[in-house]
Amino acid sequence: MKTVYRIINAMMAAGVFVAAFFANFVKITIGTNSSLDEFFTELSKGESTGIAVAETFSIKRFIMFFTGKDPLSVMMKINTSKVFLWPDEFNVMNVRLGLIVGSFVLMLALALFVIIYSCISGKRLPMLITGIIGVALAIVFIRAFNSIAYDILSGEINVVDYVVDSILGEGVLVSLLGSVASSAVVIYLTLAGMHIWLFVLFLGIAVWTAIFYLVDIGDPEAKKLREEEKKAKLAKKAEKKAKKEAKKAAKEKEATA
Repeated sequence: MKTVYRIINAMMAAGVFVAAFFANFVKITIGTNSSLDEFFTELSKGESTGIAVAETFSIKRFIMFFTGKDPLSVMMKINTSKVFLWPDEFNVMNVRLGLIVGSFVLMLALALFVIIYSCISGKRLPMLITGIIGVALAIVFIRAFNSIAYDILSGEINVVDYVVDSILGEGVLVSLLGSVASSAVVIYLTLAGMHIWLFVLFLGIAVWTAIFYLVDIGDPEAKKLREEEKKAKLAKKAEKKAKKEAKKAAKEKEATA
């Protein structure tokens, strides 16, 4: 059972890397209405004059997009002649962006730790702590992103004016939204699924480990094994101490001879 426990832990940790790279990260909709609700309300009444373009990105697609390998990036013709400078208006996001990036990197580091540790040890406490920390980091990741998304959707931060025009070129929205591109804003921005996978996988590691703890508590053989391991550790410690004292006594004897 210990082998099964370690294999499943390693598989869930490996799943974190798969989800981080391939699962949809963010969904964004850019349009000419003030909100997505307004766009669909007008559309349902047959009175819609607005235009909206929605795209979903994974980390893999972000990489393909900015390296020119995604069909959308080919159509948009990324502007490489301009250098993007971080606007002062974006400084309000610095801490939250740091939390997003930091929590994401730490989750990947924890997943790598689980894989390596599962290969060399079957101890449960480090895995339980790692799973709990991973869940906490996933919550920080989600809350920080949602906070930034709220500011963007409320109009406090204008992403379209700065990021799109600076990185992608002035004509990028025109190719997508036509002549009304100048009035385009972000009307929908949300996490698209990767966050759920990260949360569930780390929660799975914590719960899976907790289950084994509960099984051990009610298992007499497991209790006996723990006691034997404890006695072995104490015996090893006592032996090490005795050798150290014997070595010290020998040195003192040589000094007085």
